Amino acid sequence: MSDIGFIMEKNNISGSDALDMIRTGYRVYLKDGKSGFKWEKLVTESAMQKKIMDV
Repeated sequence: MSDIGFIMEKNNISGSDALDMIRTGYRVYLKDGKSGFKWEKLVTESAMQKKIMDV
């Protein structure tokens, strides 16, 4: 938690607040049925969540 707090300090967000904000993000898993190609995408719901995940 202290590492997250230190990293997010420049954005004026505490570590616990950052974890609360990204809690509502989600990961989507996709698979092509024909080729079997798989990929995943992290989908965030707000600009602040994206900013946190980019750090």
